[in-house]
Amino acid sequence: MTDIDKAYKFDALQKIKNSIEGCFGISDKIFAKHPTDQERASEMVNTAKNADISREEIEDIALAFLYRVPCSMEHIREQMDAIHEFLKKEKM
Repeated sequence: MTDIDKAYKFDALQKIKNSIEGCFGISDKIFAKHPTDQERASEMVNTAKNADISREEIEDIALAFLYRVPCSMEHIREQMDAIHEFLKKEKM
């Protein structure tokens, strides 16, 4: 991986970290339930694919967000399952 590739990946990771909240409902913190949340999640996946970011890296970013909110452990598990299924559907 070249330095340019590393910089591009770093920038993409920062973009995903900054936009992950928009993939969840504002009040219910449910992942990609609403059409606009789904659009944002799909954009996030495209960003990740273009920068060679793994599914695991996205899941780690989402998990960190849910811990920071904070959410209950039950809600976190449910949302991580939903994220995993969404990423599978998006072929990540």
